[in-house]
Amino acid sequence: MLFAVARQYKDSRSTVRNEICLDIASLLLRWNDIHDIVNVAVANIGESGNDYMLLNILSMLPVEVSSTRMPIFEEQRKEKIQDMTGSASAVLRFIDGLLRSNVQDISIVQMIFSCFQAWVSLNCFSAEELAATCILPSLFDAIHSPDLFEVCSGALKEVLHWYYLMPQHQPVIDQVLPRIAQMQPLAKEAVETRDFEMCKRIALIFLQLGNDYIIPVMDESNQLKDSLLETLLILYSYPSSEIAVLCVDFWNELLTVLSPPQPGSPVYHLLVRLIDASLPHLAFPDDYARLSEEDASELRHNRRDVGELISSCQQLLSDEQLFSYFSSLYEAAYTDFMSKSDADRQTGWMRLESLLYALRLLGAPFSSPSQMVVNIISSLFTLPAITPLELSVFLLLGCYCPLVRDDYGLLERIINYCFSRIGEPDLQPAVAALFRSLCKDCGASITQNADFVEKLLQLHASIPSVMKSDDQCTIMEGLCTIVRQLPPDQCSHFTSVFLDHQLAVVQGLLAQPPAPAPAAALVTTLQILTVIIRYTTVRSNRAAIPTLCAYFEQNWQMFELITHAYPMEEDVIEAMCRFFKYFMRLDRDAFLQLLQRTVTLILEGYAATTMNSYVYLGGVIIGEYGYYNSCQELVTRILKVFCDTTLPVLEKGPDAYDRNPNLVEDFYDLCGRTIQNTPALFFRDYAILLHVTKAAVRGIQLQHREANNSLMRYLESLLSYGQEVQREEGELALNPINYRDRVLAVLGECGQEMMSQLVAALTGGLPESRLRDSNVSVVSVLYNYYDYFYELFIQAMTNAIAGIPERLLSAAEKQQFMEGLYQKENTNVGWFEKSMFSLSTITRKRELHE
Repeated sequence: MLFAVARQYKDSRSTVRNEICLDIASLLLRWNDIHDIVNVAVANIGESGNDYMLLNILSMLPVEVSSTRMPIFEEQRKEKIQDMTGSASAVLRFIDGLLRSNVQDISIVQMIFSCFQAWVSLNCFSAEELAATCILPSLFDAIHSPDLFEVCSGALKEVLHWYYLMPQHQPVIDQVLPRIAQMQPLAKEAVETRDFEMCKRIALIFLQLGNDYIIPVMDESNQLKDSLLETLLILYSYPSSEIAVLCVDFWNELLTVLSPPQPGSPVYHLLVRLIDASLPHLAFPDDYARLSEEDASELRHNRRDVGELISSCQQLLSDEQLFSYFSSLYEAAYTDFMSKSDADRQTGWMRLESLLYALRLLGAPFSSPSQMVVNIISSLFTLPAITPLELSVFLLLGCYCPLVRDDYGLLERIINYCFSRIGEPDLQPAVAALFRSLCKDCGASITQNADFVEKLLQLHASIPSVMKSDDQCTIMEGLCTIVRQLPPDQCSHFTSVFLDHQLAVVQGLLAQPPAPAPAAALVTTLQILTVIIRYTTVRSNRAAIPTLCAYFEQNWQMFELITHAYPMEEDVIEAMCRFFKYFMRLDRDAFLQLLQRTVTLILEGYAATTMNSYVYLGGVIIGEYGYYNSCQELVTRILKVFCDTTLPVLEKGPDAYDRNPNLVEDFYDLCGRTIQNTPALFFRDYAILLHVTKAAVRGIQLQHREANNSLMRYLESLLSYGQEVQREEGELALNPINYRDRVLAVLGECGQEMMSQLVAALTGGLPESRLRDSNVSVVSVLYNYYDYFYELFIQAMTNAIAGIPERLLSAAEKQQFMEGLYQKENTNVGWFEKSMFSLSTITRKRELHE
């Protein structure tokens, strides 16, 4: 019936035609019993002389067969592609003949080129037969037509992609390269007339040229080289970051085949021209302040790409010569900028800022201070307060700090400059980052000057509390970096000074009535305490850790007061637990002094609040101390308390998982750590093992990504213990304990439900993107089930597949799917994943089309 409609349908402009043709193409591909599908289409439509409909169907077949939208299994897809490939020569002859007889009909020529582009993507035409047609010359002739430019450029891009540098492709290459070189007038016209779309299409052709033809393009014997490069330089001059980035990809390919040139050589001049052409693309546009956040983000991303190109050019040229060149450009731009009025500076800073950005790209190409660098730094202090300009100033100063590490006067000027601008919220992250860079890069020199150290470290008490927590921590990290490089006695002294100040802050905050403001300040203080213990200690000075433990044991009441004052303030509890995590990881043995107190604190806090941060810290403790024989009783207590308290919360109702995703995440993180690090502890109590697993099965379709990942990781780890431990003949029983029987017992009680939930998640219960998570996913859990418990898997999967409605998966498709799984000896993880993805795609697409 559809073929009958197609034969009679004559309206080439209607979208109905496309819908009819799409339906026909889909049916030809989905029906297993149809073979020689191209000839089926030709036999049913070609006789009517309706070239529009036939071309449209032929165009859709390669697109649809390659698309994941087409709900067919991969084996069927391969068979259909092979079927179509067998008819490719006939399709090419049909297109060629149609093109020769319809050169004046723009609409049909457009469809011919679209059809050609679709079939080229199947890589099914030989170079000889393609070169013998009029198609390639016609594409270049028609590319000048505005109505045909888009389809022509797209088709040429496909040709360049598939007919790359192989001897058998030479007939096509010999036609294509000279014609691309002749596109220079077209490129020049597009730039002069500001034709964005035409520039973009030509740039895309050159991008593909760079991907596949860069070696012959740059070959000295290639007489077209200069013309091709000149054409791309013309395109690169178009004032659009989007066009520039397309060109950048070609230039990056070009640079990979170049060697460092001699000054004055053609390649040297090309690189200099390329840098000059790149600089305008680093400048923000005049309307930068009015850009949306999305547009501004894209602009910054494109600028980074152009900047990386300049850095690549730098690697081929002399560092000092390039720096001197950029320095002279900056000096001229600085002089011009400072000569302007204040009003003109506020709107004319873009050129100067782009050169600051370019100088930062070059880095510090000197091993010792350079007067050029000192002059640039001195000029930076005089620039007006324009936020984008100042941000680049801070970044550049951070780059130059290592060069002036011995100039204490200049370092002090940089620090004073930092703190003079620290009150500006938009600048605070950059100020903090610069200060940290200065302390890290210049620490070895700074610690040689006792007076400077004393003055610098006093800043710990003057960090503005109005700064964001992260920025305060960044500044404190810089100071701690200086402290850790001091002799041990001085390091301990300043560490105590820092800690005493922060504890005094905590005491002041706890003296206030509980409220959001002091709670937020308390979070910051706990984070700063974490920074102090992490960054004032070094592995070579482990003797300092017991001193820290003794310090906090003496001041333990602080933590108890915090949990009493803010028992339900999640951010406060999280910051405190994070402090303990980093503290114990500094030195597990030393922290044993505080471990019992810490466990009591978190268990009592969790019993009173069920705050998930306590569960997270419990998981960390199990991961760190599960191997300690002396801690087995303590670790067992943690696991039992958290299981006994958490599982009832998750059983309160069908929406309990959705209402407590963070608790689910941290609880199954704890269970996962336990089963991975101390399996004997976890498998010892079968009742807990079964209870935890049944609860995990109920949450398989939980939508919260991190919580679901944590839960899936637990199931994946559990199933991995199905690997049988086989002893060789005469081997003593020293192998790891085999927990397979315990896992089998669990699967005997909830294995079918686990499979049903996993298949439901695979076929629509979870977002399709989640199935391809690289860390853990439904598919990775299924594979462990399949790999370690094959017989159980087949039984459970057969039952789960049988439950999928026939409208989504036919009986024949179910049988085909299962037959693939029966061949375990011939499968691997890649094949298994592909099979599961196919099942997911097919059922989801069919459900969508219902």
